[in-house]
Amino acid sequence: MQTPGAYLRTEREARGVSLEEVAAVTRVPLPALRSIEEGRLDELPGEVFVRGFLRAYARCLRLDPEDVVTLLDRPAPEPSMPLLPAPDLDLRRRRIASPALLLVLILASLLLTLVLWHPVAPPFSANGTAAPTGSPG
Repeated sequence: MQTPGAYLRTEREARGVSLEEVAAVTRVPLPALRSIEEGRLDELPGEVFVRGFLRAYARCLRLDPEDVVTLLDRPAPEPSMPLLPAPDLDLRRRRIASPALLLVLILASLLLTLVLWHPVAPPFSANGTAAPTGSPG
């Protein structure tokens, strides 16, 4: 069972029509058309707009608008198997890298603080006394 957006995308591609052309003819915003084709109808302003956009899209492709809207009213098929996220193989490496990076940043900050805030001692002359720091004169 197809969603209305998948059906419209298939028909549009079969006719060689770009989504931009559909947007120009129907005056439906391009992001809304993308949301329809990708099945993200919850991103659209409301059910009245969704139905209007579907009808306009169907008319643009010379399809029966009511057939397309009927697809909207059908219940979504239940997945036969729950989808689980793919295992993250780099998770262990990231768990080690994050604290190590944090430690390096802290040490670099401390070193930079010591270098910038440590008072500079005046240079010493050859006899061990402090050399004058001002200009002669």
